[in-house]
Amino acid sequence: MKRYFLLLLLFIPYFQVFSQHMLGMAQSNYSGITGVHYNPALLADSRYKLLVNIFTVNLYAQNNWVNLELPYKPIKALRGKYDSTSGYLDSNNVPLFTNDMLIQKANGRRKYMYFSSDIVGPSAMLNLKDKSGIAFSYRLRTNAYIANFDNSMMNFFFLSGFDSATNNSFNNKNYQKFSSRQGSKHKAGIGVNVFQQYTGTYSRVLKDGDKHFLSGGVSLSYLAGLGAAFVRLNNFNYNQPSSDSVNVKGVDLEYGYVNPQFFTRVPPPTVGNYYDGGKLGKGASVDIGLSYERRIKKEEYTYNMDKGTHEDRSMTKYLYRLGVSLVDFGSINYNNSKYITHVRLKGDTSVPLKWSSLNGGKQFKTVEEADSFINGLFPQHDSTTSFKAKLPAAMHFQADVNLGNNFFVGGQYTQNVRLRSKEGIKVKNVLYIAPRYETKDFEISFSLLFGNYYHKVQTGLYLRGGPFFIGTDNLGSLMGTKSTNGLSLYTGFTVPIRYKRLMDLDEDLISDKLDKCPGEKGSAKANGCPDKDNDGVADSEDECPKEPGRKGSKGCPDEDHDKIWGKADKCPDKPGKKDNAGCPDTDGDGLFDHKDKCPDAAGPKTNGGCPIKEEVKKPEPKKEEMDFKKYYYYPVIGAFGVKENADKFSKSFTEKTGVKTSVIFNKDKKLYYITTGKLENRESAEKVIQKLNLPEINSLINGKVWMYPEVR
Repeated sequence: MKRYFLLLLLFIPYFQVFSQHMLGMAQSNYSGITGVHYNPALLADSRYKLLVNIFTVNLYAQNNWVNLELPYKPIKALRGKYDSTSGYLDSNNVPLFTNDMLIQKANGRRKYMYFSSDIVGPSAMLNLKDKSGIAFSYRLRTNAYIANFDNSMMNFFFLSGFDSATNNSFNNKNYQKFSSRQGSKHKAGIGVNVFQQYTGTYSRVLKDGDKHFLSGGVSLSYLAGLGAAFVRLNNFNYNQPSSDSVNVKGVDLEYGYVNPQFFTRVPPPTVGNYYDGGKLGKGASVDIGLSYERRIKKEEYTYNMDKGTHEDRSMTKYLYRLGVSLVDFGSINYNNSKYITHVRLKGDTSVPLKWSSLNGGKQFKTVEEADSFINGLFPQHDSTTSFKAKLPAAMHFQADVNLGNNFFVGGQYTQNVRLRSKEGIKVKNVLYIAPRYETKDFEISFSLLFGNYYHKVQTGLYLRGGPFFIGTDNLGSLMGTKSTNGLSLYTGFTVPIRYKRLMDLDEDLISDKLDKCPGEKGSAKANGCPDKDNDGVADSEDECPKEPGRKGSKGCPDEDHDKIWGKADKCPDKPGKKDNAGCPDTDGDGLFDHKDKCPDAAGPKTNGGCPIKEEVKKPEPKKEEMDFKKYYYYPVIGAFGVKENADKFSKSFTEKTGVKTSVIFNKDKKLYYITTGKLENRESAEKVIQKLNLPEINSLINGKVWMYPEVR
């Protein structure tokens, strides 16, 4: 473990960082949270229904000042392939590192050194049904840089040690050996910023046409500063009158830092009590992006299923895709008055500065002693208790071309948007091109990176298998080369839930999820089950599989809508009751109408369904024989032994003749009489007799009307 850690330390001082690297996966349709960090518009219409990022670790570093030229291959050292007899390890079996292994690139260009780490903790992205999406992510980020120094100033300030063989860093000999005799003014800087980032993203489709697709997205972040420091040189001149002293002239310099007391306090800061000493600083940032796609024909990514048209959200639908985004536009305001220092210095040193008096800075026991010493050198200085640490804002211009058969070629150009004269971490402009092969479960990408200060083109490699991915944007630093000017490595693990095309194994256009017979080709009306008569009732449940019917009649026809069908319905054209085998029986006498000689008057089957005439005399209604002083009279139309039959006949008679009737009970005869009502005088009797003594009425009652007397 010690071997891995110390070998990594050999690289870190000479790194140049590009914030948000991991270029190999930047254009992938399965880039997930990483793609959203590059361009929030990529969240909309993602291939993922839900993606949970368990962790992602990204380390990237680069410089254009020195190359590390090793006599051994780092990959072999990491794997323990060398022993103590190889001459490449010290007494502790740690790979040797000496200043002779650092080869300067003295090409007259301004020098840069950057380092970054980005740890993405538990995060998630969710796509909604309307193709919009939301995402939440947590990141722990570190950005460090040395920028815009010329070769002589880099030697003067930085190149003085890291000699593991002699352990003589920061001694007079090394300073004299690597220092130039004079230097000139530049706007240069040094800085480091460590912070937490909590980000919420929203993205939605802005246009979804047959050929053109446009999405947009925005991310808002809350930033919590964990520590920062910077030095910015606006003007700086020096000369070296002797080998052990230096004069500094025309200085315009400012620096800021978090006091080390914040980190060395008792009890020491931990995850649980990190801010017990008060928050160091906070801020906000914004990312915004657009993504355009030139789409293939809509018929190629839509399909019919479950009685509707669906879009296959699992497939790539573009011929090419273009994107633009502005990311990391924000800053952190460090303003804890107890721990924050910000100093501005101007002027010339009052006396020559001797190396021996510095002793490598070891004589300063506290940072306050170092501040006092520096302030004493310059006549003009002022200080405050706050400073801003700006994020490495950048513009990304993206393009991706679909070559077909899962092959793609993607590219991106990154442009720094921070002015060189302003403080803050800046990215370097870089262009990359990456052909790739991708499926939902596997992806491989090779990338070429072109920067404006690289001495050679860098190559990268990215691999994804299921939920795990790993990659590098500097393949040479990991694959055995003895010479490198940087390091890149990223890896992560996710839990993906991807969109899937609706499955239809029997190809009946009913998805397996809704198909009640997924192994048999069937009808949409019958929920995917076989249905020969296409009536919406599966054959297995259809009592009449060869005749179209209704679900309510178990697939059988029921034209009379009496809820009796098939063989059980003896009268399929006329509605009837189940007890009557589906046939009508108007008078309710148990004899079907088509067999009933008197369908409107109940009677026994032995009499053909007609009522039996009562064995009573029915005198002719002669008005001269009626004694209205002694009796009331009721005109009787019919007599029944069962009240239900009398009620039915009364209703039927009224409907057919328009004559209102009612039912009365004769206690003596125990019969129910159907009558038109009580008659109290001879005149009313004459009218009723005249009205009822008609052939059509006599036909209905199978006789004539007679009078039933009732004592007054």
